[in-house]
Amino acid sequence: MSKHRVVKYNKRPNNFGGPLKYKPILVSDSKGNYLKQHAHIIEEKGYSIDFACKGGLRFLDQYFWLKNNLKRKVNIYKHVVLYIWLGTCDLTVKNRVIYTDSNNRKVRRNYIDLRHSSDSAAVTYVEDQIRKYLAFVSHFPTVKIVFLKIPYYSIQLYNKYLGNENYASFKENDFRLTDRIALINDFIQEVNKANSVNSPNFKRDLQNDRKAHGDISSRSTLDFSLYKDGIHPNSDLAYCWMKKIITQIFVDCK
Repeated sequence: MSKHRVVKYNKRPNNFGGPLKYKPILVSDSKGNYLKQHAHIIEEKGYSIDFACKGGLRFLDQYFWLKNNLKRKVNIYKHVVLYIWLGTCDLTVKNRVIYTDSNNRKVRRNYIDLRHSSDSAAVTYVEDQIRKYLAFVSHFPTVKIVFLKIPYYSIQLYNKYLGNENYASFKENDFRLTDRIALINDFIQEVNKANSVNSPNFKRDLQNDRKAHGDISSRSTLDFSLYKDGIHPNSDLAYCWMKKIITQIFVDCK
């Protein structure tokens, strides 16, 4: 979807409305904080989202947060829908290389790369984490859980943003990352379907209008121009995604 289409979608009237029986809690990493800036979309309807978001967190980090906090949240809200929006930091890892330049100065370069050596290892790890969440939440009869699909992102562009001179060398790993996200999102869709819930399709907002026809599964159809840095959405895209999640909230939380 082009910037024009995203902006056009954002300007459409918000037709969702209550009443809501369940309290939505968004459990995420830094992506959630970008969306939190547009929480007024739901607040204007008289409702709110409980945001549990922090940069750099993985599935396991937020699993322990839920173990420590979900019972208390249920005591407060009674009925809860968890929106789990994680995976970015489970698929890639931040690294740092230190070297001495031609002027004998120490130079530090940060970069991200694939966390797992193989597709199967990455996909299996995330699927196991999702199953762990399902098992834990099954002990809370008034809690529903929705796994939001992992947005596609670019190792190459984020490393360029970090100032890594060798960012172009990560192009092949971008292809591998895209394949892994696609497989995990297929699994997320299956899990959600089994629980009679759904996730917005964030990929549609990243598809290049000129290349989205035909085979839309290829990396070449992805357009990250609405990202700040290859990973995080700019304000227009964050508004779009917040609006889409809120639209889903008014389906799941009634």
